[in-house]
Amino acid sequence: MSDYVNTGVEAWKPNFYISADNENITEKIRKGLINITLTDYGGSSKQTDELRVAIVSETLKIPARGVKISLGLGFGNQIIDKGIYIVDGASSGGEPRVVDFTAKAAPMNASKGSPTVQSKKTRSWSDVTVSDIVATIASDNGLKPRVSKRFADNIITQLDQVGESDMHLMSRLATRFDAVSKPAGGYWIFLPRGAGESVSGAPLQHYTLTRRDNSSWGYSRNGQSGDSGGGGENPEPTYLIKYHDTATGQIKELRTGSGGDPVIEWPAVEPSLDAAKEAAPGLKGGAAKKEFSMTYTTPATLDLVSLTAECKVTTQGFGNEEDRDWTINTLSLTLAENGFSVRLSLE
Repeated sequence: MSDYVNTGVEAWKPNFYISADNENITEKIRKGLINITLTDYGGSSKQTDELRVAIVSETLKIPARGVKISLGLGFGNQIIDKGIYIVDGASSGGEPRVVDFTAKAAPMNASKGSPTVQSKKTRSWSDVTVSDIVATIASDNGLKPRVSKRFADNIITQLDQVGESDMHLMSRLATRFDAVSKPAGGYWIFLPRGAGESVSGAPLQHYTLTRRDNSSWGYSRNGQSGDSGGGGENPEPTYLIKYHDTATGQIKELRTGSGGDPVIEWPAVEPSLDAAKEAAPGLKGGAAKKEFSMTYTTPATLDLVSLTAECKVTTQGFGNEEDRDWTINTLSLTLAENGFSVRLSLE
């Protein structure tokens, strides 16, 4: 193996920064770097942001589980902070000796005293706010809570976690409010989906994508979700949420939308009619976002590297249907021998 990633401080060269438990290891791995891949998942993915690194080195120590990795990516001396990740897996092999490791945006194992977001737990919350729940989950996983003011004071009358991981529980709660819930940058965030709000509360940037000769893209429309605009060939779907009638104890149904096909059903039975009404916008919003999708792959630029999942994107010059406003559902940055590329999955 003789070809590695060509990086450096020259303005036109891709560059990176990596530290392990606050020790700068950038220069230790620069000459033998095979690839760095960072995948930033949006709220509908239910996956944790992931970093993968592969290096050729005879001396580099295999990172232990629980080691804190800080990453920056960019060009020349312009390096953009891409967050903190916790090592959850590593391997080595040869010839020559190659060290691979993966790291997640939240602890995925219990080593080094770190909790795990994937452990199954059983507990309940009654008459607490969304902010209270997020604070508990964040604290349990060694993170800080970050809750949008839109949701912070919403009262949850009953929320049961029965043999369920914190990650799955929070994804379920986020779906109720059409929110984004995930570990990111040392926080457990609970923010409006597609609202363009960052962990710090500052607005996320809005980016315009145009067609390039050296890019590839694909657009699709899923007719099964109906026409969220309410016109055209397909009617708006019916949205169905089951709930417990607190007066009779019976399970009843709340229906919104057109009243016809297709019927999109909420996956859980809500504890009351009020809770069902609260979940309705999330069910409708999530279904509408799944109706259209687009992928876009292109060489990286500094502006593209600065994007994150949930940023707003407008496509321009692709076609009458393809040109629209989107939210980034998944963003992948790959720095490898064949260049520095960005892949966006839009919804």
